[in-house]
Amino acid sequence: MIRKKTILKLLLSAALLGSHAGLMAQDVDAKSPAPAPRSKMEKKALKDKEKKKQKQLKGEKKARKQHEKIQSKDVRKRMKKSKKKAKKWNDAG
Repeated sequence: MIRKKTILKLLLSAALLGSHAGLMAQDVDAKSPAPAPRSKMEKKALKDKEKKKQKQLKGEKKARKQHEKIQSKDVRKRMKKSKKKAKKWNDAG
């Protein structure tokens, strides 16, 4: 008959080894470098994608400014207040 202490030791050692192996696997993944683009075509595609994203953000910013510009003075005040309130709530959370 196996003693309770022996079973407990086996379970603890298995748990410790299992957790240690998991940590080692995470360590290796964390140290591995990010995959770099392999060819000029991929680099160009990534660069074009980034340019397109920047252009879209610039267009959105311009449209937002234009929309605010055509509003009346009272509406601009309300927009400013609500923007401040939203920023306050978002930063607090």
